[in-house]
Amino acid sequence: MATAEDQAAETQTFKEAFKSVTNDYDTPLSAEQETKFKEWQEKLGGRGTTDSYDLKGYWLDNIANKLDESTSKPGESTAKLSENTGGAPQSTQVMPQGEVGAPVEQTPEEGAHFPDTYKKPNHTSFSDESVYHNPETGAVGGKWEKDIDGTWHFHASQFNVDMHGEKGLTDHFRNNEPDSVLHLPERAAK
Repeated sequence: MATAEDQAAETQTFKEAFKSVTNDYDTPLSAEQETKFKEWQEKLGGRGTTDSYDLKGYWLDNIANKLDESTSKPGESTAKLSENTGGAPQSTQVMPQGEVGAPVEQTPEEGAHFPDTYKKPNHTSFSDESVYHNPETGAVGGKWEKDIDGTWHFHASQFNVDMHGEKGLTDHFRNNEPDSVLHLPERAAK
């Protein structure tokens, strides 16, 4: 049986391997788009981090397109989904930390939650709703479910556990998503 230290070292090694490619999950922007993105990002303050969320992808698919629509001619299409999505429509499902609904055009209300669509594999609650969820590469996210009383449940994948450890996931949910219920995968008998 592995010791707690062994498990912590294994989790750290796994995290380091994935962290080294974190920037590979940022949607590329043109120089003009990058300038506009940074202006918008500043409005987010500390919530504008791109470490574990492809904020550029969110911005491009939801904010930049809205800005373009305001200057386009009637009937002219301005849809420009990022290549990362494969052209798939984006989810606006309401998630635990606040209602998202329609895409946020300016600065999201404090406590509003960006959709899982752009969570990178190193995000603590990386889920199967992310465009980066990919069983072929091993980046398998957990699953969110809402029960009939409105409580959100996160069923962590083994990938989530490998990235953050059981303690890391438990601590994250206790501190950041206290109204959600975390379900860890059952341990395989050895």
